[in-house]
Amino acid sequence: MLVSFSMRKKLATLLAISSFLPILAVALSIYLDSNINILSYKNIAIFVISTTISLLIVFKFTDYMFSPIQKLVDFIRSTPQINITPSEDDLETLSSTINNTVEKLSTTNSFLEQKVLQLSLEDEVLKKALEFQKTLLENSATAIMLMSSKRIILEVNKETCKMLGYTEGELVGQSAEIIHINKEAFLKWGPKFEAVKKGKEISNAEYFFKRKDGVVIWCAIYGSSVELDNGEYGVIWSILDISKRKQIENELQKSYKELENINNSLEHKVEERTSELQKLNDSLRSSEDTIKAILNIQDNLVIVTDGKKIIHANSAFLNYFQCKDIKEIQGEECFCIWLLFEPPLVHDDEPCGKWLDRIERHGWRVNIRNKETGILKNFIVVAKPFTQKEGLFVVTFTDITILQEERDYFVHLAATDALTGLHNRAKLNETLEYSIQKAKRYSQPFCVIIFDADLFKQVNDTHGHQVGDSVLQKIAAITKENVRSSDFIARYGGEEFVILAPSTPLEHAKIMAEKLRYTIENSAIEGLNITCSFGIAELMPDDTPEELIKRADGLLYKAKQSGRNQVQA
Repeated sequence: MLVSFSMRKKLATLLAISSFLPILAVALSIYLDSNINILSYKNIAIFVISTTISLLIVFKFTDYMFSPIQKLVDFIRSTPQINITPSEDDLETLSSTINNTVEKLSTTNSFLEQKVLQLSLEDEVLKKALEFQKTLLENSATAIMLMSSKRIILEVNKETCKMLGYTEGELVGQSAEIIHINKEAFLKWGPKFEAVKKGKEISNAEYFFKRKDGVVIWCAIYGSSVELDNGEYGVIWSILDISKRKQIENELQKSYKELENINNSLEHKVEERTSELQKLNDSLRSSEDTIKAILNIQDNLVIVTDGKKIIHANSAFLNYFQCKDIKEIQGEECFCIWLLFEPPLVHDDEPCGKWLDRIERHGWRVNIRNKETGILKNFIVVAKPFTQKEGLFVVTFTDITILQEERDYFVHLAATDALTGLHNRAKLNETLEYSIQKAKRYSQPFCVIIFDADLFKQVNDTHGHQVGDSVLQKIAAITKENVRSSDFIARYGGEEFVILAPSTPLEHAKIMAEKLRYTIENSAIEGLNITCSFGIAELMPDDTPEELIKRADGLLYKAKQSGRNQVQA
């Protein structure tokens, strides 16, 4: 039931008056109580007047408060009623919109939950990656060093300390000058450091550093820029000790020098012979009889040709190819088809004569097989224009087969042990590095077997060095007979031998070594009871040639300590 506005006004007024009744009651009780004589008639009059004024204020305030509300009510009553009841379609549309909104909010919530989970997993992966990176740095077989932008050493791993002979505390916080051979070298390296810091990478640069003990070592350096925690850019270095490789390179360089001298001597002889022929060619006359006479006094094979047909050939040429007369070789379309060049001479669509131009400028080496005898010889071919007649060339074939054989012999000599005929240590080092790279590339097993003769010093001391040398030669011969053609055998030094066994797992290498040990033990070498001790190491993924040899040598030592004449793997 609705209450009229005027009634509400009266109720509010009555409420205001009633709020003062307790005050009047208290005042009267104070007045009527004879025990309390604190009020006089004057005070009561003042109280009544104050109360009256208060009531007037309340009435006025009530009218002030409700007057605007009364106007609002009157306005609403005068406004026509509007039906705002929503239709069923509107309600259905509203319901569908709310449901879609709720569904989207649910999807968004699920997406956010997945994102939170993903970020949590990524954070975990990042932590593990950082831990792995730290473990990798500490256990890396490569020396790694981090420097600040001012070339102060910030971090080093164990391999760096091992390579340079310092402790971590002695390196970290120090200037990089500590590892350079002198201050001049340190300053000279400065521009390269700045270039790397600015983004230019250094790869496989060779440089030398100084260890704590003063020894200078050659290193291969890899450097790249890295952003530090303070926002500056430093450089991270990866350093490999290549001192042993440098030593091997120097030894090989000496061998190459010797071969180069041999080759220069060979070329000098050819030049001398060519010079002699040139002098003869310059003195040739147009007379055919004179030309033939001059050609025939040459030991070399000499022809006069236009590049397609042989016009003249000396007796040495005809004899070598078992020809009675030059007419036998003049019937071919091109004489280069008739000659058995190995590999065959191919000049495609180029005119036959053009190949002579190339020979004139650069020379040519060719293998020619004799048709009748099948003998293959190596020749140096020199072509010079025939001054007496344009378009013709004098072509000289100088037999260098013996010189080539001598060169091959010296090459073999440089890689062979003189006493045993096996490969020497230089050839071993070269082959070992190649074999390890091949085994790693194709994921194949690979083993190194090191063995030596037991108590060999006693053999030398008791029976003499000639008997000792004979023992080593026969051990080498027995080894050759008991290994595969794919295996590589070398004399490592003294009475030590090395077998490289490609595509061979450890178990098979043990069987091979045990068979060889048994054969040597049961062979009466110089009437002595000769035995050998063996150490076998299988290639591991991170092995270097030096590490693999070191492990095999350690196992050989273990075999010696365990009583000799046995295999340790």
